[in-house]
Amino acid sequence: MLVWLIGVAVFVALWGALWRANTKGAFGVLIGFLLALVISLLLSRQLTGIVTGMNEIPIWAPPIPIILVVIALFYFGIKTWLNADNLPPPVQRDSHDDHEAGHGHGHH
Repeated sequence: MLVWLIGVAVFVALWGALWRANTKGAFGVLIGFLLALVISLLLSRQLTGIVTGMNEIPIWAPPIPIILVVIALFYFGIKTWLNADNLPPPVQRDSHDDHEAGHGHGHH
């Protein structure tokens, strides 16, 4: 019980610091936490038999973390690809004189 209370206190402290720094990020964390809580409560009945050893592990269960990572990377890849036209132009240097004259590394 004490470890659980310490965990809640650490979560609230970190969330409070995030709230001061980035309100949208704090809302995202809160929504993600609530979504994870609801999903875990819905799946707890099915997972109890697997964790206790009463039921066999289904063949689709072990690759779920890898599938979630692939979906997340696919999502962010598509999001970056669609927003690529809105990115600022790359920073251009005024001249390349410093690079051509001794490469500017200080190795002389």
